[in-house]
Amino acid sequence: MDGLDFDGEVLREALGDDASPPKVIFTIVIDGGGWNALQEHPSAWPNIARIEDAGTSYLNATIGSAPSITGALHATFGTGVYPTTHGIPGNQMRGADGENTDAWLQNADPRYLEAPTVSELWDEANGNRPVVGTVSYEGWHLGMIGHGAARPGADKDVAVLWEAEENEWWINEEFYELPDYLEETDLERLERYEEELDERDGVADGLWFGHDLEEIREDVVRPGSPAFVRFTGDAVVDVMRNEGLGADSVTDVFWVEMKMPDFAGHRWNMLGPEEADVIRATDAQIGRFVAELDRMVGRGDYVVAISADHGQQPLPDLYGGWRINSNELEADVERRFGPIVEKVTTVDMFLDMDAVEDRGVDLEEVAEYLGGYTIGDNVPSGQPGADLVPQGRLDDRVFAGAFPTDYLQALDEESIETFGDSDYPSGDLTIEPPGAGGEG
Repeated sequence: MDGLDFDGEVLREALGDDASPPKVIFTIVIDGGGWNALQEHPSAWPNIARIEDAGTSYLNATIGSAPSITGALHATFGTGVYPTTHGIPGNQMRGADGENTDAWLQNADPRYLEAPTVSELWDEANGNRPVVGTVSYEGWHLGMIGHGAARPGADKDVAVLWEAEENEWWINEEFYELPDYLEETDLERLERYEEELDERDGVADGLWFGHDLEEIREDVVRPGSPAFVRFTGDAVVDVMRNEGLGADSVTDVFWVEMKMPDFAGHRWNMLGPEEADVIRATDAQIGRFVAELDRMVGRGDYVVAISADHGQQPLPDLYGGWRINSNELEADVERRFGPIVEKVTTVDMFLDMDAVEDRGVDLEEVAEYLGGYTIGDNVPSGQPGADLVPQGRLDDRVFAGAFPTDYLQALDEESIETFGDSDYPSGDLTIEPPGAGGEG
């Protein structure tokens, strides 16, 4: 396509100069499947390793988002531009009324996505003939395919999300299409897969790594098991077959979001055996998708791209980190500046700007306070175990830095260059896939 304007660069090394247009571009995003998660479990992803060995890998790409979080990164994948352009800064954001809100209004509503995705531009340029679609987990992942029918002249692209409380596939059908063959969710199949988890840990004891079926089927746990990986894979293959990916000469664009490694990492941490097994199950489904493309489209007539929106955090206790007590952080800020905190998440602190203005609070002072905030400050007074924090760590700063929004938005390339080298250099992400002769 001509006339596309990206913040990044086209990665031309992935295709030869004489490559013909593929029938399908099939992108798989492994949520929480960054290099550090894969490095931790090097034998769990033989299919990814095989694809990597036969293809082109980019090991030190700059993603341009801080924090590197699901909502922002999936929109960057889809649009090719950074959050400052596409308008989705994270999972939570300021809505049009200035209030804190979910970036997709917890309703698969694309109104805050300010840039078109490449998929929908391609779709519209070809009279909506290409198949454009996704099987994902939640609204944050729709940034990969775009606005659906919310754009003038566009159609309802295929989109399949999971509704955890109802245990069913769903979508906002004002903008997207939920295929009729997935309208009735085969929950019995998922339950059967869950019952088969028992021996995956090598012990036939009715448990999966010590977790019984009651726990595994909890809403906040279910998407983090190999059973849900397989169940999602079934939905992906159903869509591939029923929508006829690659059936004509116009390139189809399909996105798969594998949420499960991220879910498992949040629940049991990336270091756990549960995470390894979920990555292993995800890798098996990736092999299944490629085999299906070979059968349906033919090897050489499609492109498979695999990436991740971010890595994961290991147990901070084992790496000299500190588990930030967000309740204490909020209380400390309000003791210092008054009731100005609107919401604290694992990556955000939203301030009530009306309260900030009414109290005459200077945001630079808030940033300075957070920049100097220490572990000792974050230990609640009188809490059991507070006396066990090493004295030598009490003065360690919790944050590498804190800055008001106006300061960050005013930065340009010239001012950034004056900072010099970072104190947090990039790590060596070069890793050998399983079977390549190295330790992996």
